[in-house]
Amino acid sequence: MTFSGDSNQITSGGTNTLNAALTATNATFSGAENVDTTNINAGYTVSGTTTINGGKVNFASSTPAILGQTLVINDGHVTFAAAVTEVDQYIQTGGTLSGPGELRVSSTTLSGGSMLGPGKFIIDGSVGGQLVNQGTLGANGNNLVLNGPVTGSGAHVRPLSRRRRTDKR
Repeated sequence: MTFSGDSNQITSGGTNTLNAALTATNATFSGAENVDTTNINAGYTVSGTTTINGGKVNFASSTPAILGQTLVINDGHVTFAAAVTEVDQYIQTGGTLSGPGELRVSSTTLSGGSMLGPGKFIIDGSVGGQLVNQGTLGANGNNLVLNGPVTGSGAHVRPLSRRRRTDKR
C-alpha cells in the first residue's frame, strides 16, 4: 500500500492488516481503542509525521518502522515489536505506548498517557513537560535512560516507610 500527498488518514474499522510496505508523507491512525486494530506486518516509511488519534496500532514487523520526524500519540494504543525504532520528536498527550521494542527519541513532550511493557523509551535529547514515574523504576529490567545533560527542579520525597530515623517527620 503506497500513499502519496501531504496527509494520509488511515481509519481502522474492525481489524486491518498491512502485509505490504506502507510509504507516506504523513499518516494518521484513528479508531475505537478496544474495537479497531491496525497490524503493520511489513515495512513502514513516513517522512513527516505519524499521528495516533485512536484505535490500536501494532507495529508488528521485526524491521524498525521509519515513523518520520515526529510521532504523536493523542489517544489509542501503540505497540512496537522491533528492537529499535527512532524518531526525532515524540509527543504524547494521551493513549498508551507499549511493547517489547525500543523507542529512541531526540526530544519529547509528555502531557498525558502511559507507557507500559518490557520495552525501553530512550531520550537522547530534551524533555518538555513533566516526566513522572508513578511506579517502580529499575526493577525487573525496566529502564529509564537519559542520554545527555539532565537538569531538573523540585523535590524527591521518600515514602514514610523508607525514611530513616534521622529524617524529619
